Amino acid sequence: MRSIILAHETDFEGWRAHARSLRAAAIPPDFVEWGLGEPEQGLLPTEQPAPPKPRPGHKEIRVPRAFLDLARLTILHSDPRRFGLLYGLLWRITRDQPGLLLDLSDPVMRLARDMARAVFRDMHRMQGFTRFRQVVQGSEQGDGQSDVSGGASQIYLAWYEPEHHIVEDVAPFFARRFGQTPWAILTPRRSVWSDTQGLRFGPGACKPPETPDGLEDLWRAYYSAAFIPARSNPEQLGSLMPAKYRRNLPEAREIPRLLEQAKKMGA
Repeated sequence: MRSIILAHETDFEGWRAHARSLRAAAIPPDFVEWGLGEPEQGLLPTEQPAPPKPRPGHKEIRVPRAFLDLARLTILHSDPRRFGLLYGLLWRITRDQPGLLLDLSDPVMRLARDMARAVFRDMHRMQGFTRFRQVVQGSEQGDGQSDVSGGASQIYLAWYEPEHHIVEDVAPFFARRFGQTPWAILTPRRSVWSDTQGLRFGPGACKPPETPDGLEDLWRAYYSAAFIPARSNPEQLGSLMPAKYRRNLPEAREIPRLLEQAKKMGA
């Protein structure tokens, strides 16, 4: 049995390198255990075993680009089985089932595709359901010096609860959206800050206290103006805006009133 310890939850490159070595040495999936390990502070990292040697007569193994694309998304899923599941698929694709990617009836391939779709859906929702609040920071920086403007600085802060490990992949979307404006997104899994120096990532955080601002009023006003009574459908609304995300959306507070209004209008 060979134990593989990856650096972190989304260590695709680490998984890929180990999977390549294991497959070259013809080590079956049932003989591999996948895990995660981050060295504790002050301790040396756990020493990894030497990569297995390729079996005699081994030829370089090539996999379809579609499989690598699938693996990159699936690695971001929160299911701890994902590393072993992907290596099992790699083993089968490169051994005796080259057409496995197109087999819609295979339960393991179907599970991997379901994981990838769930990750993609979570990324899309994070882009659409993240709401920022304008927070005024103190007029002095950590070194006791005033900021460039000589007064209080502002940052746009958001709280989001992703289902999977998507923060680092979605963060560039918000970086392009905000440009040089400082912002931060806190989540239970991972946090990201952006300033003029680029993106910085850190551990998960607790939900900050809500501080209503003008942006919240704008979101509520926009949603009320865009709401179409004739298209009000509570079931469809629940699928497009699940309750889990509604509690963090300022405009969601308008939904009961708007649905009641639509009901009175006979929509």
